[in-house]
Amino acid sequence: ALVRGIKKPLEVSSATVELDTDEVRALNFTGQFGGSLWRGNATIPRHCDGGRVCPVRFDLYTEEIHTDAIWRAFDGTSGEPWYKALYSQKSAPSFLATMHADGRISSKKMSFPHLTLTQVSGRLKIDDRKLSITHLSAEALGGQHIGEWSADFNPRPPVYSGSGTLDHA
Repeated sequence: ALVRGIKKPLEVSSATVELDTDEVRALNFTGQFGGSLWRGNATIPRHCDGGRVCPVRFDLYTEEIHTDAIWRAFDGTSGEPWYKALYSQKSAPSFLATMHADGRISSKKMSFPHLTLTQVSGRLKIDDRKLSITHLSAEALGGQHIGEWSADFNPRPPVYSGSGTLDHA
């Protein structure tokens, strides 16, 4: 499926889909996105045209999150940073720019260019072009990280922050 504002498709291989007058529930879905195979559940509004708030709820799991591949899914070949999908645009806003998402994500492994986290879980929220991960828990550098990460895509360039503890590293 192509999603406005994302350069790479979300490839759903299986799901139980329930249609309601106001929302779509994708239950027990399996799909490929950003170099990872994702499993889980999601609830998405049926009528989410440009300018409307799109409250998405989800519970997602993957074996491994490749952050570089996720970034490329937003960036494509345009040369623009992946977070541009969250900026306001002169044309119809991207799905991500109008989306309000709240849910849980977990992964056995999350790979950054110079850091690997394992047993990663947290609550991911996207609202008003701000992304936050709260209740973040991960094994990192031989220890346990508990904290919060956030990114605000309203200013240019975006503002990133994080806090927490790293014990027994």
